[in-house]
Amino acid sequence: MAFKSGVAVPSLVRICLVVAISLLGVAAHARCEVPLADQNAGDDACAIVKWLYQLPLVPGKNHILSGQYGWEDSQKIHEITGRWPALYEDYLWQKGRSSWNIWPDAEQHRKNMKEHWDGGGLVSLHMPIPNPKNKSHQHDRDLTDEEFRDIALAGTALNHNYLMWLSMLANHLAWLQDHGVTVLIRPLHEMNHGGFWYGRRDPESYRKLFRLTVDYLTITSKLHNLIVVYSPNRGKRVKDYYPGDDYVDVVGVDTYHDPPLLLEDEYSQLKSFGKPFALTEVGWSANETIEMFTRDGSTDIIGAIKNVTPSAVWWSSWSRNNSPSRQIGSRKLYDDPAVMTRDEVDWRGRKRVPSVNQGGNSQITK
Repeated sequence: MAFKSGVAVPSLVRICLVVAISLLGVAAHARCEVPLADQNAGDDACAIVKWLYQLPLVPGKNHILSGQYGWEDSQKIHEITGRWPALYEDYLWQKGRSSWNIWPDAEQHRKNMKEHWDGGGLVSLHMPIPNPKNKSHQHDRDLTDEEFRDIALAGTALNHNYLMWLSMLANHLAWLQDHGVTVLIRPLHEMNHGGFWYGRRDPESYRKLFRLTVDYLTITSKLHNLIVVYSPNRGKRVKDYYPGDDYVDVVGVDTYHDPPLLLEDEYSQLKSFGKPFALTEVGWSANETIEMFTRDGSTDIIGAIKNVTPSAVWWSSWSRNNSPSRQIGSRKLYDDPAVMTRDEVDWRGRKRVPSVNQGGNSQITK
């Protein structure tokens, strides 16, 4: 078993691996013209990341990708506005919908992602990971700090469990790779708050686990259709868990708030890494003090992006009442001159024609 981070590689093998990857990486980066987390990323991944770097730099053109989590809300946006979100986010494993090793919805969700990709859009994977100690959901905090460190240590039971689950995920991602779909992945997201088993842990232990995850998917599983996104939650310590430039293609922040959107600190800190920046999850604060359905999605989302995070390359709205499909102003939002919808995605150098009908059904949970 070999990982770029060296977590599970004997020293001699690791040295050979690093040298080989470095040599391959020179060619890959020269072809790509941008640094990539996967040294052997496919041509589409290269082209998309390069395009994301360029989006904020093109004056007078739509440069903010609209995004939506969940099939049902994406369809509702299309029904209301006549346009599809440029970016569609889905899941393959989700608490309450899947057991540790049985993922009943994954096949349909893969098809949803392929459908959106074939229509010209980008796809992103919301990537909750179950607790590897109890083989339970991602909100199970039953894990000591020592046990958390053991997950990235080769030969431990927790390492075995974690890699076993990643192997199941890799099988689904391989299906997408075989069907030509490139996927933005957000592993171990919102690590700077305590909602998940990996949240608010020792930063160095987290960074090792993040690197292990990327290495397993790209090196061990030979998945070269992935674009890696680092996405902390809004608030403190957004930089502390950053795994390094070699493991991240895009940086972003998940934010749930009541207006106004206050992200100046997070935006400036994450932008300092020199990567494309995105609002990877957008929704409203948990207390929901303002009636959801009277919100003006146009003012709340695009106004905030223009004023607070002007170089953001996409936003992705969360589901249900967090979606512009459930609020007033959604047509105005999707008609905004700065907003790019699926029919305008042109990372290939030409606009693509969206599919006429998009089927599928998705249960939306978090």
